Amino acid sequence: MQRSKQPKVKKNTNNEELVKPSYEYANYDIDCLYEIFNENSKYYRATMTGIGMRIANFLTNPSTIKLHISGVKNYGSFKTLELPEPPDAPQLPLTAALAQRRSKPAFGKPISAEELSSLLKLSLATNYKTIPSFAPDEVMYRKPFASGGGLYPVEFYVVIVDVIGLPACVAHFDWINNQLKIIREINKEEVNAVMTLPFAAGEEPSAIIFMSGVFQRSTNKYGNKGYKFAMIEAGCAGQTLQLVATSLGLNSLFWSSFFDDEAENLLGIDGVNESVITSFVVGKA
Repeated sequence: MQRSKQPKVKKNTNNEELVKPSYEYANYDIDCLYEIFNENSKYYRATMTGIGMRIANFLTNPSTIKLHISGVKNYGSFKTLELPEPPDAPQLPLTAALAQRRSKPAFGKPISAEELSSLLKLSLATNYKTIPSFAPDEVMYRKPFASGGGLYPVEFYVVIVDVIGLPACVAHFDWINNQLKIIREINKEEVNAVMTLPFAAGEEPSAIIFMSGVFQRSTNKYGNKGYKFAMIEAGCAGQTLQLVATSLGLNSLFWSSFFDDEAENLLGIDGVNESVITSFVVGKA
């Protein structure tokens, strides 16, 4: 009777046996929702033809390009909160900003309207525009951070808590026109109640920038993977915000410890077609 072959033990250059890496948690459950989503958001050769045709339509069909170009919510009838023209950009080299970047939950002092304007304009506002070759009558606006297909599913809401010269309110940032549209007025207590770990009295941040996802902007083109692209975009935007905040001498950090449905109610979004992703808090100590 022929014996079955034993698997060959792999060794490194020092003739030491290589041990297969183990995961910190070995009891994975295939029914976990993130695992199911992860499998359904992968690209497979068997299904790539359909996805490829959808992507090609977004790239070459003028009607599709016009419909999905440079996504931004329109709050045109809402009151505009004029931002002051930001001063000259801070002259802090990128290497210095990277070295000094910290997540600093140290707040309490108000920031100026000029500082908020600089943060929004340098981090989130359009920095150039292009003309799509298959839709020469359209303009595609771009931002200082990456977005899958330039579809920009991430929206930005600025909750102004304590900014000199500006009212306490929830506002939507129009990144193409570099302006805020006031959704409604708020107070510190109302904002604090949304957070699962509220800020102590006198230590509140000056502003909270909530990031939400209008996921269909991305999934219409990329299928379920478009949801991942929205998350990647939020991370890219957050890093840009932190580096600019650092260069402005502001304290900041990501803050995801909030009650999602209450945050969505605060922003005036439905939580389904548009859902909150995370927030970025900023201020001074």
